[in-house]
Amino acid sequence: MNAQYWQRIDHADPRALDMADRHYSRQAPGTPEFVANGHKIVLMHFAPDGTPAALWASHRPAPGIAERPDGRDCWSCTMFRIEQQTVLASDLINEAVAITAGLWRPLPTDGFYTTINPAFVKSQGRKRGWGWCYQCAGWEVQAERTKRRNLIILILPYEKLFQVAPIVAPLNYPPFGTAWRRWARVKRDDDQLALF
Repeated sequence: MNAQYWQRIDHADPRALDMADRHYSRQAPGTPEFVANGHKIVLMHFAPDGTPAALWASHRPAPGIAERPDGRDCWSCTMFRIEQQTVLASDLINEAVAITAGLWRPLPTDGFYTTINPAFVKSQGRKRGWGWCYQCAGWEVQAERTKRRNLIILILPYEKLFQVAPIVAPLNYPPFGTAWRRWARVKRDDDQLALF
């Protein structure tokens, strides 16, 4: 089965880097990559006019070589950003999980993991709380928070991940190929980069 919303792109694609630079979790805007070392899947959703509308990044440590500092056996959503609302965020999350499950095996015993910084993301009220779009996609808010930065943890448990039907996303490379990797990015002086 093919993806309806997402397309796979290179992890250092300039279109992804520009959008990642505008996300609150970006630690080093302007650098040539935004996903940690290890295995990574970067997806982009495009609006009807072809402009980038959303960005997703899945990450896992290289199996047998590295492991997570917290010892969890899980995949991570390290980036999810929507700049144009063309479809429900929960639908984008569900499809991104299905694409990841179609590319990586075995499934992690601790499920799919992500964090939210409550200092930058608004709560959806007392009943919904943070990460409502993730909750609508079946993810569960954990009672614990991260020790280092007090981030909210959401997990799609193994039992739910096991039920996900894998799908395939088409590759979308820029028309100029990957030759852009040889040159440094041009530094922009827009207001988003000036915040860091």
